[in-house]
Amino acid sequence: MYLLIRQFLLNVKVLTAILFLRFVLKLYKNMGETRDNDAYEEELLDYEEEEEKAPDSAAKVNGEGAKKGYVGIHSSGFRDFLLKPELLRAIVDSGFEHPSEVQHECIPQAILGMDVICQAKSGMGKTAVFVLSTLQQIEPVSGQVAALVLCHTRELAYQICHEFERFSTYLQDIKVAVFYGGVNIKIHKDLLKNECPHIVVGTPGRVLALSRDKDLSLKNVRHFILDECDKMLESLDMRRDVQEIFKMTPHDKQVMMFSATLSKEIRPVCKKFMQDPMEIYVDEAKLTLHGLVQHYIKLSETEKNRKLNDLLDALDFNQVVIFVKSVNRAAELNKLLVDCNFPSICIHSGMSQEERLTRYKGFKEGHKRILVATDLVGRGIDIERVNIVINYDMPDSADTYLHRVGRAGRFGTKGLAITFVSSASDSDILNQVQARFEVDIKELPEQIDTSTYTSDLILLKTVSSSSSAARTRMGNGGESVLKKILLSYTYVAIWIFLSFTVIVYNKYILDRKLYNWPFPISLTMIHMSFCASLAFSIIKVFKLVEPVSMSRELYLSSVVPIGALYSFSLWLSNSAYIYLSVSFIQMLKALMPVAVYSIGVFFKKESFKGDTMFNMLSISFGVAIAAYGEAKFDSWGVILQLGAVAFEATRLVLIQILLTSKGIQLNPITSLYYVAPCCLVFLFIPWIFVEYPILRDTSSFHLDFVIFGTNSFCAFALNLAVFLLVGKTSALTMNVAGVVKDWLLIAFSWSVIKDTVTPINLFGYGLAFLGVAYYNHSKLQTLKAKEAQKKAAEADEEEGKLLETREGEGVGEKRDQS
Repeated sequence: MYLLIRQFLLNVKVLTAILFLRFVLKLYKNMGETRDNDAYEEELLDYEEEEEKAPDSAAKVNGEGAKKGYVGIHSSGFRDFLLKPELLRAIVDSGFEHPSEVQHECIPQAILGMDVICQAKSGMGKTAVFVLSTLQQIEPVSGQVAALVLCHTRELAYQICHEFERFSTYLQDIKVAVFYGGVNIKIHKDLLKNECPHIVVGTPGRVLALSRDKDLSLKNVRHFILDECDKMLESLDMRRDVQEIFKMTPHDKQVMMFSATLSKEIRPVCKKFMQDPMEIYVDEAKLTLHGLVQHYIKLSETEKNRKLNDLLDALDFNQVVIFVKSVNRAAELNKLLVDCNFPSICIHSGMSQEERLTRYKGFKEGHKRILVATDLVGRGIDIERVNIVINYDMPDSADTYLHRVGRAGRFGTKGLAITFVSSASDSDILNQVQARFEVDIKELPEQIDTSTYTSDLILLKTVSSSSSAARTRMGNGGESVLKKILLSYTYVAIWIFLSFTVIVYNKYILDRKLYNWPFPISLTMIHMSFCASLAFSIIKVFKLVEPVSMSRELYLSSVVPIGALYSFSLWLSNSAYIYLSVSFIQMLKALMPVAVYSIGVFFKKESFKGDTMFNMLSISFGVAIAAYGEAKFDSWGVILQLGAVAFEATRLVLIQILLTSKGIQLNPITSLYYVAPCCLVFLFIPWIFVEYPILRDTSSFHLDFVIFGTNSFCAFALNLAVFLLVGKTSALTMNVAGVVKDWLLIAFSWSVIKDTVTPINLFGYGLAFLGVAYYNHSKLQTLKAKEAQKKAAEADEEEGKLLETREGEGVGEKRDQS
């Protein structure tokens, strides 16, 4: 028996090493691309509203009406601008070689201190103009703010600040800070008092409040910049704030203003802030985005959900932004997509500032592929991986349309914009767009060539962000479904294999009759040390994965408790292997749904239901019968395993409460990076008193690096396997897979390890299995009911609408139609 298990584990080592090596190579390649793309994407943060330029776009320079062709990338290099070596180094790190036409025209004048008004298409690199020119000119003086950048949204302020930080990487003396509402003003006041920045980025309201309170001194400002200036100057309230801030700055300064849309009416207002500015304007007819494929779909309001579902299944997208007209619609549509297992997230003004920025950062880093949003992210926000924009609701103007669709196809990459047209007013807006921008937007054909809206760069990023091959879609529905099913179950099989291997391996090491190393705390600490080291290397050394932005307070209040529970769960579950058989441990683990539900009710994350509680009791009854029939029942082992189940269930519930509810999402690498060190700390104390004295006095003890190394390797691979499962299969499928794994382990325990499995064992576990199956069946029925409700929307308004919560005219129109 010993030789059989050892041979099995040797085979497992080889197979696991092969699978894991392939996985890590692919991960490294994808993460490398992600890292490069993130740098490029972050650079594009600047180029947030910039787009490749149409060859025949016109520009007016210095008021002379000189025509400038927007060819996208200029033949000159950034070195021709005679920028600081530190800036050139940061530009090279970002992967840029040639400036865009707007940058070629503006930067040489801007670095000389000229005032600038620039209107150019989204994606043209306007943000880089004022970031690079400001960093080129600024000479930091301690305690003095030299540059002030104002913009109209918090997200855009955060993004611009990030761009300044990225391009000032090698300008160590320059400090940048961002100020916006929604954050306790005392934090900003303390920052200004303790470490005054040289460059301030912010929204007018917060900057004005800090200036009025004398916390922010603007008397030394030499560069005054407005991004999306039309949005701020068209609003009288915001214009008043900008004017008051402007009056607090010195008369002698450089003023720069930028926007993708700048009406002739607002241009004179801009000039009032300036002295003989350099002006670059693009003809309105040339404002639509070069390289962006634009289509519309005519449909009724009730057909939108089904059509959106079909599009998301059919189109090749890396990331997609779906625009809606109200906060309620954003929340409801996102809920619908999540219920249908789409990797969706939403951002709207109804959220707290912290949650909005956390979600924005998560989407930008590729944790989710679908963003449902209001016009809050329609301007300036740049996420370079986005190659499709869907106007679920028609925008209210041609300008808003331009800003929305500008989120796709950034800086010359291809993109696709699809607009739903469901009313006469929608058709009017569409006609205005076509007339104003002189573009012919055609109805979406049944089949569309993916090469018209994707590129090699985008497709590579699709692989890296989703960790899977892009789906085969339009025109190949049956084949696509088959491939998705096969791929999903391949991932499940890998997970079952690794989970199976780790459990058998742990049993082999800890069992006194096998390898006989009964030190569960030590084994857990070895696992955590190995995983923490690899996670640290991936994040900090090789920088393949970006860490999650997390304050010390958040870490201590949210991550540390979860780490403590995880350490105790692993300790107790590993300890149980010393006393119980693998088969009986798996039977006891059937209580996990009971524990999760009970703790969820306690923390009010689950609602108490009589039928669900009866279901939980049936599972418990089955496990009790299995325990009664256990031939080698050990009370201490049962207590340890039940304790492990309780700790693990509590951890799962607290993850929802402490992390998920705050918009914080950790992938397996970042989870190990943050949680594994906590586990080591919490395990070290009991290890010192319980196991260390025995290990110290055991002269025969030696650490087999092959055994423990491959064991830890398998544990880490099991965590990484989650990468393959995220978004690729449903929770229900994973539950079923878990049951299959348990039955396989029971069979393995009986046939190979020769553990005794009695008929009463199997009968009890069979009852518990039926309870778990019924629980999963109930969840499936709930999902089906929601799907049926969605489909019934067309036939029965009272029973079917998942997006019934609508605002104003939307509700009125639907009721009138019914």
